[in-house]
Amino acid sequence: MNKKISKLRRRIDKLDWRLMRLLSFRLKLAQKIGEIKKAEQMPVLDEARERELMNARQAWAQKLGLDPERAREVFKLILEQSKKEQK
Repeated sequence: MNKKISKLRRRIDKLDWRLMRLLSFRLKLAQKIGEIKKAEQMPVLDEARERELMNARQAWAQKLGLDPERAREVFKLILEQSKKEQK
């Protein structure tokens, strides 16, 4: 295998590990939010917050030169898992 490719792949692997750790931390925060919502008898779904979040993430993607629709798809998955963690 090409050494340059191997080196770049190792860097990608390290970034993927960091992304997974960040996702894990994000889900722990979602769990805490869920605990508060439950204690205060609030619904898990907050449509206004979800719209706000999606719009912001798409704008961030646009600024970074990423596909906003693809970012929306990624965050839709993240939000689905976050909502499961809040139940």
